[in-house]
Amino acid sequence: MEISKREESVAYLVQRAMYPMWSKAGTWFRDAEGGRVEEPQGIAIVQALDLVSKEACTAVRKEVRLRVNAERTYVSIKDWAIDERPREQLAKRGADTMSNARLLAILFRTGSHGKSAEELGRDVFNRFGGWSQLDQASVEDLCDVHGVGLAKAVELKAAIEIGKRLQQGPASTMKRVTSAEDAIDYVCDRFTPQLRDAGKEFFYVVLLDIRNKVIKDAEVSRGSISASVVDPADIVREACIHHASRVVLVHNHPSGECDPSKEDIDTTNKITQALKYVGVRVLDHIIVGRARQDYFSFARAGMV
Repeated sequence: MEISKREESVAYLVQRAMYPMWSKAGTWFRDAEGGRVEEPQGIAIVQALDLVSKEACTAVRKEVRLRVNAERTYVSIKDWAIDERPREQLAKRGADTMSNARLLAILFRTGSHGKSAEELGRDVFNRFGGWSQLDQASVEDLCDVHGVGLAKAVELKAAIEIGKRLQQGPASTMKRVTSAEDAIDYVCDRFTPQLRDAGKEFFYVVLLDIRNKVIKDAEVSRGSISASVVDPADIVREACIHHASRVVLVHNHPSGECDPSKEDIDTTNKITQALKYVGVRVLDHIIVGRARQDYFSFARAGMV
């Protein structure tokens, strides 16, 4: 085996902070966070480094780890002054004093090869351009950022979802929905935070009992960037299962424009007629946009 070929392969692993592992199935590679890596150069690296045993993988893994640590040019957060560490700063000064990068650093906990958690957080935030864009990003999109594995991506998506649910508030504390104004208040408070940055159309039905109290919000359809396919039978089924007496229909327009299309009007009429057969009334159909004040109410327009 040529020295140059071996050095080239080791340098490749060091550059990516990637480590060879051994199992009964053979050699595989993991990243610095422990996630499995599908490496296109894997076969060539295995051959160049003769990674055909547990002992060989262990030896190369130690060599790569030593070189990765030696090439670090940043100061790890654990070596910062205590008052400057993100967690300690939040505990002492409050979350509202934290930069976006430092909030992400707390979620990520660790950085990646050559970067602290704060630097990685800054890279992620700048890559997507803001919290709204991070909300729209999929787990796969986040994992495309070097240094972000499945664990970090999932933790970030979970944190964003917690924030959205906090904005929504619990349905059980809402007042009765007895008028178009009540429906608008409920829908805009409940759904706008969730749907304002959605990249596709979602269709929901708010189920109300005989006293006009909210039973639940049910998602009945999600579609493309320009349309959602709604089967009236799905809404009838939800209403019957939960013994609803009235419903409020809700969907979003990803464009932010709230005026109803011909398809929106036709869909509303079909659903209204279908629900009449089971004695359920449509109180309103509300299209939400990107801000709380952006909506269209079919009831207010005299269309239901």
